[in-house]
Amino acid sequence: MSESSVRGIGSNSDAEFMRFFAMVQESASELGKVFFIDDAEPRETWVDGMHAEDMFGWLVPNDLADVFETKWMSAWRTRSHPNRLKWLDFFVLERWHLGEDGKLSVSFDKVEPVSF
Repeated sequence: MSESSVRGIGSNSDAEFMRFFAMVQESASELGKVFFIDDAEPRETWVDGMHAEDMFGWLVPNDLADVFETKWMSAWRTRSHPNRLKWLDFFVLERWHLGEDGKLSVSFDKVEPVSF
């Protein structure tokens, strides 16, 4: 897969998913943040020409996004992870929702660390 020119996703995907990811970034932008994907969850749907998935990732404030993006892209290229502890406060689960009107929306839920 080739690297994506879209911020927050490491590689290009199908057009339907990329339309959905643009919606995710728009929702993040409304919060003054950028979403960087870590992994997708198996809960998905297709609606309005979009392939929606729940995704884990980092919801990073705009003023830290450039610093995080450098570390995140380096980790993506080497198939490793950015320093999760340093960026843990920004780790979220993005969830899609289908409203009664049939419109798709997303929310971001903080992921709490698990202690063993």
